[in-house]
Formats: sequence, C-alpha cells, structure tokens
Amino acid sequence: MIVFETERILVRHLRDDDFEAFYALCSDPEIHRYMGDGKPLTAEQTRSWIQISQGNYRQRGYGCFAITSRLDSQMIGFGGIARPANNPHLEIIYALKPSCWGQGLASEFIKALLATSFERWQIPRLEATIDVRNHRSSKAIEKAGMLFVRSSVDEDGYTILWYALDRPDPSHM
Repeated sequence: MIVFETERILVRHLRDDDFEAFYALCSDPEIHRYMGDGKPLTAEQTRSWIQISQGNYRQRGYGCFAITSRLDSQMIGFGGIARPANNPHLEIIYALKPSCWGQGLASEFIKALLATSFERWQIPRLEATIDVRNHRSSKAIEKAGMLFVRSSVDEDGYTILWYALDRPDPSHM
C-alpha cells in the first residue's frame, strides 16, 4: 500500500517480498554507523522488523516503510515512525543507500512524513535523535523544518542531538 509520494520518491508498506532489498540496507555497516548501537542487523532481525512493521500498519496505520525511487521502483531506503522504549514521544527513523546521500532525498522524505503524520494520523509531536557526528542527517532534519531541542549523551557515550516538531494548530494556519 502506498503511504505517500513526493516528486522523487514513493513511500509504501514493507512487504514480505522486500526482504532481500531491505536486508541489503539493514546489513550495510555504512548505513548503520550512526543508527542505534551502530551494528548492522542480521537476516533474522530484518525479517522480524518487516513483521513488526506490518503489525504496526494494522494496529496504528504507521510504522517503518519502504522508500522507493519513482524512476525505477527500487528500494533506496527505509523510514517511518517508531516508539523507542526510552522516549514517550514518537520518533522519526530513516536511512538511505549511500548512493542516494547528498541529493536532498532525506529532507524530502522527512518533510512529507511530517505532513502525513500530522494530517492523516493526527500525531501531536514527532521527535528525531541524531548522532552528533552525522552532520548530513542533522542538516536534513533541519531542512525539513524540525527544531533543535537539546543534546544528551547516550549509553554508549555518544552525544545525541534531539529535534522535535509539534503538529501545527489548525486555527493558526
């Protein structure tokens, strides 16, 4: 199912037949360098993530989605909304193939995800946590309109930048 489209990308639900393309992304150490504990996912973890995402679609309407190119329908990344155990707010997650970095696709995805989250799912607030070393991601988040809130040190000793955006009040639009 298509969730939303932009000029260059189509975002849709993850399917079982996405496993190989999704695993190629999830097992890439370069992509996961600044994500979570920095370790790529195993095949089993990747399969589980697809199943969890499919359950989230049924239960909530959102989760982690496939980001595909409108040119050739190939999966170029993944992203969506997660609820981390240590955060009461929903968080934006995303990753793109290295060959897609530096083209503005991340901020294009984030901007459309924010709009869809606020309008369709009525999510009141979204946050994003970015490793301070991941300058491209901080730039993409800011370009999409998210605001820097604070920094903190995670359990691995890395500085994390926290960004957030609240759903606009329709009476002020």
